[in-house]
Amino acid sequence: MEEPSVLDFLKSKLMPWRGERLEMPQAPPVESAAEAAEVSLQDQSPALLRAQGQQSSAKASAQAITLRLAIPWRSLAALFLALAAQYSLGLAHLQGWKPGATLLILSMAFLTWATLSKEWILPPIPEASTEAETFRIGRSQVLLGMFLALVAFASFGTLQFNLLNVTILLVALGFIIQGTWISKEPESGQPAKPRRWLVRPPWSVTIRWLAVVAIVVVGWVAFFRLYNLAQVPPEMNSDHAEKFLDVLRILNGQTRIFFPTNGGREGLQFYLVAGLHRLLGMPLNFFILKFVSSLIGFLALPFPARKRDRQLACRLVRLLLCRDCLLAECGLSLRLEIAILHVLHGRLGLLSGARA
Repeated sequence: MEEPSVLDFLKSKLMPWRGERLEMPQAPPVESAAEAAEVSLQDQSPALLRAQGQQSSAKASAQAITLRLAIPWRSLAALFLALAAQYSLGLAHLQGWKPGATLLILSMAFLTWATLSKEWILPPIPEASTEAETFRIGRSQVLLGMFLALVAFASFGTLQFNLLNVTILLVALGFIIQGTWISKEPESGQPAKPRRWLVRPPWSVTIRWLAVVAIVVVGWVAFFRLYNLAQVPPEMNSDHAEKFLDVLRILNGQTRIFFPTNGGREGLQFYLVAGLHRLLGMPLNFFILKFVSSLIGFLALPFPARKRDRQLACRLVRLLLCRDCLLAECGLSLRLEIAILHVLHGRLGLLSGARA
């Protein structure tokens, strides 16, 4: 039997006496959204269901990580209270030691609270890579560099720098560096590094808050190291007079490797002072000694002296920012850069300030 058309249905309504009356068929019941979802889940494969479960668990873990990266206010409070305690104890001769001791106890309490509440949670250690790095040594360059290094060592027997032995030493170092240099091979279809730098698109400047923090840190250190350097401290002592004697020896052609004056010292500071005087015309006074030692200490900002500090810096930056370790190393170096002993030695023009 053929299915009635719309015209048959219309005739049965207008002329019911001419034949069987047709009725409009009922529409199938509409399933609810929950039943439709249940049916679709039953139709899906087990592998797809597992993938959807992994996605939901990943979203839940991402939410947990987001909540975990809240501001560590207990630790920050401990830090600021410790700084306030240090400042207060520096004025103990005026106001006594009790306010500083109270602030220090509060700082330790906040630090203990932060530790017990697990405010700092280290991320899991990443899995070790099984890929072997390709490291090739240029034997000819390394062997030639080692030979030239031995020649340079023999030429330094006079304990004097001259054009010949310095040139041989630099060429030896160049060959050794070239032979042990690890270079990344360019990907297929990409030009080599010099060409890539020339054909790169126009430069764009992006200012991020991390860069602003780094600029503030550098400015803070520069203030402690270089502000009012010509007047603070104002006077020299006998050590500085002996330093100028060694600088005058260099300017007169005595380019020694080691200077025996005042118990014996290396000549980095003296050569820098002599270079600034000869090339830039800076006068030989107390300021040039202070400028050189303070500038070296300032430029050492991103490089913590101890390996333990560098490891702590990398852990801290992975925990907080997941960025390059340079910023965290700058933060940890502040404890040396603004410490009173190192700042004072740099401003005094002493070699220990340059080493710091």
